Order: sequence, then structure tokens, then C-alpha cells
Amino acid sequence: TSLTIDIDMKLNKIKGGLKMNKLLGLIVVFLMVFSPVVFAEESATTTTTEETAVEAGTTPDSPLWGLEKAMERISMLLTLGKAAKAKKGLMHARERLAEVKAMIEAKKLDEAEKAKKAHEEGMAEVEENINEISEDPEEELEDEVEVEEEITMHDAELSDIGEAADTEVQGTLTEEQKDQIDSVVNSLEANAEKVRSKMDAKREKTRIKLKTKLGKTDAEIDEAEVKLVKEASLEKLREKLVIESVKRIERKIANLRNLAEKAKETTMERAVSLK
Repeated sequence: TSLTIDIDMKLNKIKGGLKMNKLLGLIVVFLMVFSPVVFAEESATTTTTEETAVEAGTTPDSPLWGLEKAMERISMLLTLGKAAKAKKGLMHARERLAEVKAMIEAKKLDEAEKAKKAHEEGMAEVEENINEISEDPEEELEDEVEVEEEITMHDAELSDIGEAADTEVQGTLTEEQKDQIDSVVNSLEANAEKVRSKMDAKREKTRIKLKTKLGKTDAEIDEAEVKLVKEASLEKLREKLVIESVKRIERKIANLRNLAEKAKETTMERAVSLK
């Protein structure tokens, strides 16, 4: 009886191994067949520190959008390390932002909602990965600065979404559609704020670890951070983000003034017609 049980256990192990090998084989075939398509689309979303804009590849109105997201999930599973996963998640989130912008400009607001929801799910995962970054304190600090670089680029593209929502496209939309766009943008900004808060909290924990485990002073930690920030070109990115934010505010003020002028003219015309 014990021999029969032993044989059954070994057979089950063999079957389990065969199933796993089959699954891995299917994943490999899937990657070989479809990755050229996805990589071609991702080439449209490559970025540099000097130019942070990302172009939308496959958008939610395409039947291939679900395939792209599936490839992203597989890519995430194959990515090792919480910091690397956080950076990749932010890269995917930036693609979602580009998709939202493209859908707003195309006045496909239901599709913009889909991209917004996918962005929310991705950013929640980014939060988890940031919170779980755990290495040598000095390596943690370096990883966190790299993640912050990706966050800053994400925020720059989020600013572009706000700009798209403020442009002349709104002039041809109903009040309901405008409210829908505002809701999408507000949701995206809320997601970004959660990630920034999580990153700030994580950086503070790392500072404490540097002090308690390595005996670093605040001045030494600040010096290390400044060096890492310069190496990552974060200063330039932050400056660019501030400039773009100021320009967006100026455009919004100009748009509000134009609307006020038009409203004033309309009121005067009605007053004249009533006389």
C-alpha cells in the first residue's frame, strides 16, 4: 500500500511538472508570436530625460488594447525586484496617460474612462511595490531616486493631460462631457498624489535606516541624495515640470478670461435685443 501511495505521489509530481512545462512553453510561444507587435508599439513610447512626452501606441478603442495590457502583465511577472517593478509600473502608467490624452482629443470619453481605470489599477500596484522596496539602505536610496525620476516624468505627462482638457477641444463639448473629462483628470491626479505620498513616506523610512544602521548624519544623507538627484537629471525634470505647470495655469487663466468675455458679449447682445 505504501509503495502504491509513493508511486502515485511521484506520478502526480511528474504530471505537475509537465503541466508547468506546458504552461511555460505556451508563454514562450505567445511572446515569440506577439512580442514584435507590442515592441513595435512600445517604440512609439520611448522617452529620454530631455523629452518626457510619450505617444499613445495602442489605445482603448483598438481590439489590440487588451493584448497590449496582457503583454504588460507578463512583462511585469518577469521583472525582478520591487524597485524595478515600480519603475515598470510607472512606465505603463505613463502609457495609460498618453491613451487618456489621445481619447480626450478624439472625443472618445468612454474609452478615456477605460484607460483611466487601468491607470488607477496600475498606480495601486506601484504603491505596493514602492512600499516593499527593501535592500541595503544605500541601495534603497539609489533605487528610490530612480523611481522618483519615473514619477516626475509621469507627473509631467499628467500635466499634458490637464492641458489637453483645457484646450479648444472643450469648446465643442457638452457640459456633461466637460464634467466627465474633469472627473477623469481629477482621478488621475488623485492616483499620482497617492504614489507621491507613498514615495515620500518610503524615503523618510530609508533615511531612518541610514541613520540607525549605518550611522549616517542628516548632512551626509542630504549630500548623497543631491548627488543621486544630479546623476538622474532629476533637477532638470523638476524644473521642466514647474515651468509646464505654470504655463498650464496661465493658459487656464487665459481660457477663463475668454469665456468671461464671450459671456459678457452674449449678455450685452441679449440686452440690446430686448430693447
